[in-house]
Amino acid sequence: MAIEFLPDLRLNEDPTLLESLFPFYKVIVLESGANAWAYKSLVAGMAERRGILRIQKQLYDRKPSNLLALIQLLADEKALNAQRQMRVKGLNAARNVPPYSDSEIAAKLVEQEPFKTRWGNLSPKTLRFWLGEAHKCFKRP
Repeated sequence: MAIEFLPDLRLNEDPTLLESLFPFYKVIVLESGANAWAYKSLVAGMAERRGILRIQKQLYDRKPSNLLALIQLLADEKALNAQRQMRVKGLNAARNVPPYSDSEIAAKLVEQEPFKTRWGNLSPKTLRFWLGEAHKCFKRP
């Protein structure tokens, strides 16, 4: 997708340049480096900007039909949980903190930047439902 949309970058010659796109698409990369979630989030971000992916409000009783939106939602959830772990490790705490609940994730996605720009137009209740559907589709580990 990046090769087609951004031919000037010459990603064919040097695929490592793909990682330089992360900040432009608000992809958070962990200290351990880019992983599959980062690249999935990049693809979802590119698709969203190009108009391929459209996140629209849906009634609560309907399942979200856009798998790219679900991938982006799971990537943002993973980023929030990773930030939480890094914050705890920064305090030199030796304990692992449990991940945020779906309700906490939904509230943070609607209220905090950079996630607010992507998810702020949806209600936390809808995002909670979408998270449940995303976990069903992609089998929560």
